[in-house]
Amino acid sequence: MSFMRGFFIAFLAAAIAAAAWFFHRRPSPAPGAEMQLKAAQRLYEAGDIAGALGAYSAFIAGHPKNGLAFMFRGQALLKTGEYDAAISDMSRAIALGYPDTEAHIWRGAIYGRFLGDWARQAEDASAALAKDPLSVDARYIRAQALAHMQSYAEAEKEMKIVVGMKPDDPFMRTELGRLRLAGGDASAARADARLALKLHPKYSDALVLLGDADMSAGLPLAAEKNYSAALKILPAPAETRGLRARARLMRGDTAGAARDFLKSLELSGPAGAQDALNTARTLYRAGQFAAALKFADAAAADSHADAAAFELRARIRHELGDNAGALDDLRVFANADPSGGEKSAKAALLIRKTQKSK
Repeated sequence: MSFMRGFFIAFLAAAIAAAAWFFHRRPSPAPGAEMQLKAAQRLYEAGDIAGALGAYSAFIAGHPKNGLAFMFRGQALLKTGEYDAAISDMSRAIALGYPDTEAHIWRGAIYGRFLGDWARQAEDASAALAKDPLSVDARYIRAQALAHMQSYAEAEKEMKIVVGMKPDDPFMRTELGRLRLAGGDASAARADARLALKLHPKYSDALVLLGDADMSAGLPLAAEKNYSAALKILPAPAETRGLRARARLMRGDTAGAARDFLKSLELSGPAGAQDALNTARTLYRAGQFAAALKFADAAAADSHADAAAFELRARIRHELGDNAGALDDLRVFANADPSGGEKSAKAALLIRKTQKSK
């Protein structure tokens, strides 16, 4: 599970705080204008993003110097995947001077989470901290960015400050442990996970972190138990099932791993299919052809299946003596490149090899 998991919870809190400050602590705009912006917010909170965008734009047309409105519209644009437009609105909010701290946090998150520009996320977090050194959200996303930039020591320093500011928050304690694990300190990560569980005995993320620490220490049975405990609390996360599948695979339970991987695929879609393909490759190379076939079937069944899934399944079927099935898969693989390029040539050679073995 990644270090950035759940980070929008903090940003939602920041947005609510910004709205409260605007409506209750700043000099209020004309009553009609305040009602107009509140009405747009209600649309956003109700999930009517298109309606909210229209309402925000109408408000901005009449109040072009209201920074909070630009930030709110940027949040709505983010929901629609219009990242550049969202960044533009956050930048406008910053230029207008309010709420610049929250807008820096949101803009940084868009740069990092959605555009992969972790340096810009760190830069925006630092700008927010310069204005408000007590901002937990800003310090957290700075730590997150530093971790993605592999500056683990500096990231850990930031997360320790966050945990010091929120000592009773199991999420932040778990995030500190996850960062330490990424930096190679499994023992400290395990200790953080246990502290988080003391705060919240049924906190599934902390159990997953324990499992990850066990896997890094080469303890797949212990890892499986922790992942299973997490799944009893929250059965849905596909990622946790994928992690348990790897633990089961490491200790030789290929049937259990296949069940978990298929369920993970059912829950997660294309990402699960790629995971299944990678596992099938691993099993194939290990000579565990029957188990590999289960994962190759899962990868090939997905509507977004990589053509390589059919090539791999052909190889597996050939090893299991199913030459007819292997030929079918190789034809699908060849047809994925109708221009007659490298893939088709490779598939043709494999087909001939398979035909000779019939």
